[in-house]
Amino acid sequence: MDMQSEIIEIGLAADDGYFPGLFLTAASIAASARGESMLRFNIIDGGIEKNNLEALKDKIREVHPKSIVRVIAFKPLPIKARGPAMAYARLCFPDSIPDVEHLIYCDVDFYWTLDVAEVWARRSSDFAMQAVIDIESSRESEAKWLAERGIRVDVDRYFCSGFSLMNLRLFRTRDIVGKCLRFLERHLDVPLYDQTALNAILLLEDKGVGELPRSWEKYAIEVMDADFAAPMALHFVSICPWKKRYAITDIVDYWHRLYAEYRGLKRPGEIWYSRSRYIVGRLIFIFFSSIWPARKLILLYVYVKYGRKAQQYAAQTIRRIKCPKTACQGC
Repeated sequence: MDMQSEIIEIGLAADDGYFPGLFLTAASIAASARGESMLRFNIIDGGIEKNNLEALKDKIREVHPKSIVRVIAFKPLPIKARGPAMAYARLCFPDSIPDVEHLIYCDVDFYWTLDVAEVWARRSSDFAMQAVIDIESSRESEAKWLAERGIRVDVDRYFCSGFSLMNLRLFRTRDIVGKCLRFLERHLDVPLYDQTALNAILLLEDKGVGELPRSWEKYAIEVMDADFAAPMALHFVSICPWKKRYAITDIVDYWHRLYAEYRGLKRPGEIWYSRSRYIVGRLIFIFFSSIWPARKLILLYVYVKYGRKAQQYAAQTIRRIKCPKTACQGC
């Protein structure tokens, strides 16, 4: 059997400031992998402390012994572009791992219960990238920006590149990274960094983008109670829970409870907040939601309302993590 088909290739990138997100994303991917899948984590290192990297390697191998961790030094792309250099690390993979043909790429603000082997089975030799169609609010904002610049793409197919299957062979043969770099040089005000560039380039190419199931990627701001029962990649997009000193929603609290369990901490508060800060965070939320425009208030109401099952589900998930039965769905 070809080595490429034997190993599931996973791509992640972070610096030390994003290490907590990287840790939970990678550990949950490994923990959710079923059966005898061999995983290789290709991690672009933008300055992660050595002790943190070792802790990550140990945890990945603990929860999924058939795992390999390959650390790749980050080399900034030769462009002048908006935002930090690490925001474009996804575009470094085609050249950084020339021995890899397909890659499951994931941002480091995720928590996985989806079996990575199920995603890997959907990889295609036809499409340069396979991804989930983005939520309506993102498509609307991007459509306006693209239209103002005369870039005519089908925004109904606009995808979120934070979770995707990348065909690195096609990226190399079609010079997709080069096209994105030239696009970014022309448009220094891109709203969503390389995601904007990838959409602008790939949506205009024949078989540039293939669609993955929307049920696989759920945004924390839109998650419903029923969603917790289904395997998914839960995306904490724009939230960065590890940077929140005050928990204004249960979904943020959920992330921290899971992170504490994986890191072996006695309680979530060891890394970020006391119970009093949790209460203060709720008061801050109530104050600001009362003075913000109605549309934001409605969004924030939904954000909290559908996060109220998070603590209960966190307890179920932690029991499932601890349970030695692979197929256990919570005792």
